[in-house]
Amino acid sequence: MTLAGCASSTAIPFSNAKWSWRLADVRAEEGNAKDKTVSVYGGDTYLFDKTYLGHDGTIKYMFNEEGNLASVAWTYTGNDSKEVMDIFKTIDNAETKKHGESEFSNTNDTAYGDVWYLDGYHIVITAFSYEDKTTVQYAYINEEYSAK
Repeated sequence: MTLAGCASSTAIPFSNAKWSWRLADVRAEEGNAKDKTVSVYGGDTYLFDKTYLGHDGTIKYMFNEEGNLASVAWTYTGNDSKEVMDIFKTIDNAETKKHGESEFSNTNDTAYGDVWYLDGYHIVITAFSYEDKTTVQYAYINEEYSAK
């Protein structure tokens, strides 16, 4: 699977998305959304159930005000912080192997994250704990909508 429409492309394991996709393309790929909210990019966000790495999470497609795809992200939330951190490490290690060390990294007691600024898109992986839940999110963001 590749993310086309970029000067370079990369395999993304959780979607066949292309930056040229519109909502009809997402629906053809994922079916009917389980939820729709307002996107931080000015359009709508559509949420679908999605299993990745054997874990039942969600995938969200975020659009700008013109209906252009701005971001695709897979999210998993669990009660076991070790399990979630293992998922984070698996994803992080795979991206590090493909793209080298991240250009931005954050580590503290409750949150971890890495960012790769690639030609045409950015990859953001985060893991954080809140109350009794731990979440990992793996996002691809069109560089038009993401700042360094």
